[in-house]
Amino acid sequence: MKQLTIKKDRFTCDVFKVIENKRYIQKKISNKEFNCYVALILLDSVTMPQTWNYNGEEIIFCDSGMKWLRILPENEDFTIMVVINGRDDMIAWYIDIIDGYGFDEDGIVYVNDLFLDLIVYPDGKIIIDDMDELEEALEQKVISIDMYEKALNTSERLQENILYNILKLNNFCMQCLNEIKQI
Repeated sequence: MKQLTIKKDRFTCDVFKVIENKRYIQKKISNKEFNCYVALILLDSVTMPQTWNYNGEEIIFCDSGMKWLRILPENEDFTIMVVINGRDDMIAWYIDIIDGYGFDEDGIVYVNDLFLDLIVYPDGKIIIDDMDELEEALEQKVISIDMYEKALNTSERLQENILYNILKLNNFCMQCLNEIKQI
């Protein structure tokens, strides 16, 4: 069994080594509807497209000309990464359940990833990902029972609320995208 650790996930997505060139924009958005930190990553060039398999179909999530929109709602235990193709169509939402966030010395937002993820597709299908890692992290005492329960409760709350209504999720993300594009 591999020893797990809570990952510090910078919004710049530096762990994706296939990205050769990218541009990064970060902004705090505060308005009547929501308060959040938003980042836009413009994938200018990648060495090789990256795909996910969904319903027997290969879905490209990392390729030249694509965008990744990262959203961290304040006072929440999750972050959203929206995968956007070259035509500005949202093709998937990747939700990380987190245990806090902060800012590195360079001002870049980071989150403490709690292993459990949700992948949402435009047809409304939700896939719960890495439940095994969450359970292993608890067994290895990398996380406490409170953190484990927080991850499960956050996942359940998201599935019952914002992820239940794909149009609402899409509209929220589109508002964030339009806000950050104004920079």
